[in-house]
Amino acid sequence: MVYLNDHVDELDVESALAQVSPQRREQALRFRHVAGQRLCLAAYLLLKRGLLEEYGIPENPILSYNPDGKPSLVGHPNIHFNFSHSGNVALCVLSNQPVGADVETRRRVTPELISYTMNDAEQAHIQTAPEPTIEFLHYWTQKEAVLKLSGEGIRNNMKEVLAEANNIALETILTERYIYSIAQYKNQTDVALTGTKFCMYENHSKYTSPLDIHRYCLDNGTRSRNLRSAGTGSRQRVQY
Repeated sequence: MVYLNDHVDELDVESALAQVSPQRREQALRFRHVAGQRLCLAAYLLLKRGLLEEYGIPENPILSYNPDGKPSLVGHPNIHFNFSHSGNVALCVLSNQPVGADVETRRRVTPELISYTMNDAEQAHIQTAPEPTIEFLHYWTQKEAVLKLSGEGIRNNMKEVLAEANNIALETILTERYIYSIAQYKNQTDVALTGTKFCMYENHSKYTSPLDIHRYCLDNGTRSRNLRSAGTGSRQRVQY
């Protein structure tokens, strides 16, 4: 199930701090700016809501992290989730199977970023697309969702992430303000994005033309994903 808050700026930080675990409170307060605190808290509150609604778990979840920063639930090894946030949007996906997710708000992208992260075929699609920025974000969100599914994190060679992901199913959703992608292994697909639960509602729709991507698997043709921090190191460790 997908839980999403697309009005994070309306979150009351003091109230949210009182509702989360001491662990998450400490993580949120590491952010110097209130915007980062809100995103950190909003993602956790989405997880908390999902655990209660989907699994009947009322307690504040405690998280552990792998070496690349992918979180998991302490005491609940069969419940999988993934966080993502960008701009004013926080996303949490819960599943009975491993899952990766990425959300990105629409923003300007540079030719240098495109050439650094996209292979020749992807660059050609971007350059000829009616909305090149959206096409880039489509590829980028899918690439990051794939890497977050495996727990690998951002890596130096982003160009071939989708080409190497033949065993992964992807779904991408586009709204007026943001785009997000969900990745799961094909034989373990569990999440249906039609079940998205919004804390704050915004009209949204499946990607239609020109990108023509609805729900599909990568072996039917690779399309793209979204934009956060494409680093220059071999991989970035991110605590979600």
